[in-house]
Amino acid sequence: MTKFFVIVFCFLIPLTACQSNPDPEPINPLTLEGDPDLGRELVQMPLLGETPAPGCRNCHSIEEDAVLVGPSFLSMASSSETYLLEGIVDPDKTIAEGFVSGAMYPNYQEDLTAQEIAHIIAFIQSLEPQN
Repeated sequence: MTKFFVIVFCFLIPLTACQSNPDPEPINPLTLEGDPDLGRELVQMPLLGETPAPGCRNCHSIEEDAVLVGPSFLSMASSSETYLLEGIVDPDKTIAEGFVSGAMYPNYQEDLTAQEIAHIIAFIQSLEPQN
């Protein structure tokens, strides 16, 4: 009987060590340094990610008074990083005044890397109002 437990024990320990680890915690884009120039490149692309997801330029302009489906990025330039991140990863949580829920593509968090999101946020925050 003791030999049985030793044999079972010797096989179970290696098996449990070979099991895959659970998914790691996602990286928070706000902990990464964003590059506004790379963000501009991403924003100008018609499609993003491997899925591909609709590009930002399809719905957002970078001109002050040009409104497409969503608000102009220029109108959001002074928004906090947290607000912009929330708008990208959970777009229906806070809807900008004058816009409707459900209009924005909801899966950017899965389709973009944390670094790409950080670049886009840095680009939006780099915009200055046109006077």
